[in-house]
Parts: sequence; structure tokens; C-alpha cells
Amino acid sequence: MYGVCAEEDNVMLLMELAEKGDLFHTFEAIRENTGNLSKHDKKSMDSWSTRIRILLQTAKGMSYLCSQSPPVLHRDLKSLNILLDNDLNAKLSDFGLAKRKEKTKSILSSKATKGIASSKTGGEVVDSIRWMAPELYDITSKDPYTKKSDVFSFAVVMWEMATFEVPYDAHSDNVIIGAASQGKRLPLPDSNDSTLPAGFIALLQDCWTQDPKETARLLGDRASSRNHRRSCEEGRSRKGIESRISRDEDESSWC
Repeated sequence: MYGVCAEEDNVMLLMELAEKGDLFHTFEAIRENTGNLSKHDKKSMDSWSTRIRILLQTAKGMSYLCSQSPPVLHRDLKSLNILLDNDLNAKLSDFGLAKRKEKTKSILSSKATKGIASSKTGGEVVDSIRWMAPELYDITSKDPYTKKSDVFSFAVVMWEMATFEVPYDAHSDNVIIGAASQGKRLPLPDSNDSTLPAGFIALLQDCWTQDPKETARLLGDRASSRNHRRSCEEGRSRKGIESRISRDEDESSWC
């Protein structure tokens, strides 16, 4: 971040240029072979080493936010809000819905749901509902957002990284909400795919469990000189996302 501009209730962040755009449109370029992605970048994205690095950088960004006191919740994590620099390094963006951990209201409780929970992308609207944790659909909840809500969204980004597809493509919001509320999820990547990193599907499933209390936590429990030992929230996973993506800081391996 290079600077901040604050005018009354409007706060803007001046950040470095992300030359490669967002992750969502990178997936789109690969999927549709539009030519908006260079051959070099496409080859890099075909490599799981690059994809794991992007996921790890995203997880570390989330970990940094939730390690603050009080924790900061992104609340709108999705591939559209993960930007890539010229070297395909991930940068978290769009903190318009980010909040410190305090009492918040479900975005679904507002009549302006469409305006808040959607992102304009070249004329089309991509609903954040595709990345939302099922507990956020409960309009009666006074405080539905937790750190685990961001972890669920991270799982959907993991799914995108494995498939390059749009989550719940061609399904309406009502269908998505109904399916997720009943514990249904996107189809898992093919476990017989020899290119799929070991442990990927297990981690994915731990991140999008129905009960937030059972969701994998953000931070690993390995010792770290960067104070990454603190856990954001207890979960059934003995190791957090970062330590399961990266063994001993080796970004090309999975535990």
C-alpha cells in the first residue's frame, strides 16, 4: 500500500498496480482461450507450483488480516478480489466490506443485496453468493460473519484453481443458497487426476465444512519467525491452511 485518501466517510487505498488483473478473469482467459493471457502466463498457470504459490499468498494475506487485534474480516474473498502482479503474485483487494470483528449484519438482510453482494465484470454481474459460507444466508443471525466465513470463501477459490471454472455456473442465487444450506457443494476435482497435489481435496473439504466450528483454521501450527503460530480460531484440522499448503516454507509442496 502506497497511501490512503480519506474524505469524510470515504476512504480509498492507493496500492501498487496489478498488471495481470484479477484471478477470475485469468481463469476465464484460460478457459475460453481468449488470448488475453500470454503463452508464458498460461504455461505458468498450468503449473501447480504457480497455483499453489497464489493460494499460499492468499492464505497468508488472510492470516495477516485475522491476526490483527481485533481481527479484520475480509467478508468478500473471491477470485475477483485476488489481483495478480506482473510475476503472478497474489494481492488481496476490495476491502469495501471488510470489518473488524464486531457485530455485523448479514448482507442478505438488506434490500440492497444485489448492489452489495455483486461485482461488475465487463458488463456482467458475478454474485458474491457463489463464494459465501452457508451460515451467511441466515437473515435472522445478528453476527453471521466469522473468520471461518473467509475460510469457506477460500475453499471456493481453491476449487476454481483446480478447475478454472465459474462456481455454480448457470445456477440462480436461489438454487445456490438452497444447495449450500443443505450441505451440498461444488463437484470435487477428479481424485484420479495425477496432476492434483496430494492433500488438495482433503484441505478443500476441511475449508468448506457445513459447521463453521469444524472448518480448517487459517494459520498453521508450525513455528515461524513471522509470528504465524497464532491460530485464528480452533477447528478440527490439526494443521492450518498455510502449513498444509506449504511444508517448511516450500511453496511447491503439499503436506
